[in-house]
Amino acid sequence: MQHVSLAEGTKHNRRSVADAIEVLVTHANFQVGSIGKITTGIFPLPSKEPLAQLYVSYTDLAAGVTFLVWLPVCSRFKATYSNQRSICQSSIFDLNDATVDFNGNVFLTSGTCLRGVEVIPASLPYELSDLERRILWCTIQFMKIEDKVVRTLGEELEPELRQGMPTIRRVDFQRLNGFVLPSLESIRSFILENEPGLRSVSLEKISDTLSKCGMRPVVRRRPPPATRPG
Repeated sequence: MQHVSLAEGTKHNRRSVADAIEVLVTHANFQVGSIGKITTGIFPLPSKEPLAQLYVSYTDLAAGVTFLVWLPVCSRFKATYSNQRSICQSSIFDLNDATVDFNGNVFLTSGTCLRGVEVIPASLPYELSDLERRILWCTIQFMKIEDKVVRTLGEELEPELRQGMPTIRRVDFQRLNGFVLPSLESIRSFILENEPGLRSVSLEKISDTLSKCGMRPVVRRRPPPATRPG
């Protein structure tokens, strides 16, 4: 079965399951009577609450394609329960394996029906620029630690539960601690050799990036001494 992610570049603008259904209707022939599924996987970043990477999927059996629509990383969602009038908040992991109909109604594995399901985007502790991501990945490659710091979405699940999930790999920032770093000069040399577009990257930028990702102690630079008036 082929897996295709839809409108990946606009996932940060989506907030609700209804937004995901709209994408499926537009691009995946999702219609009245179709049933989608919600899947949540642990997002590899430290947080007060476990973060989830969530997507709504729909399998078009005739085309042999499972379409995925991603929502922002989150830890909680809000919705109206079928037996209540007020809006409640719950852990995002309560949505795992829930089904979704054309009208955006969500049915939990417990049988509970939810309406108006909307995720509450999390504030990520690591927001890396494109330059910082390239520096980090070059450092990981240079140190040959990909197998130690990169995790696969859903790897904590039992094998039978992982069947049908797309293979999505992310750097797990919690696994970046504890390594002995090579010198910044050697990392920079590797970057210059393997990333021709980063010819002007400085040792300071490499140091700041690795500190931001938890691989290097944060360096507190002293402010320049104040000049006395003449």
